[in-house]
Amino acid sequence: MDDQQLALSSSVMGLRLAHYIWRPGPILIPVSWGAPSSKSTNLTMPLAAYLSEAFGGPRLYTAGYGEETYKQRPHAGNGVHVALDEACLARFDQALRDVGVTGPPAVRISTYFRSATEAQPAWAANSSAVPNGLPFPLA
Repeated sequence: MDDQQLALSSSVMGLRLAHYIWRPGPILIPVSWGAPSSKSTNLTMPLAAYLSEAFGGPRLYTAGYGEETYKQRPHAGNGVHVALDEACLARFDQALRDVGVTGPPAVRISTYFRSATEAQPAWAANSSAVPNGLPFPLA
């Protein structure tokens, strides 16, 4: 799958990945604590829109949910949680395999998600430390 194909299929891939990530399991409840409950308690669609936009799909996340700051704040202020992060990353990688994304595209997507996850401790102590106007991080 080249970059153009990845961009064209990113909306479908984002939705499928989101579905597989949020399927019932032991990691689901801990990861959900930062859900943006003011707009949605179902995280499948926001995650699908986010992943789609990150990989060249339509700007559905920023148009429907807000800027990067909006996504970061609910996840901030929860302390450092390395074990939970690693469990989430493992679940994400399994979701990639479950939807048939392998090889270099899987590495690219997994690396993007890992980088975003590893950046979270910058705001581990306080959600108000997340600056306004963060740019959307494209992969």
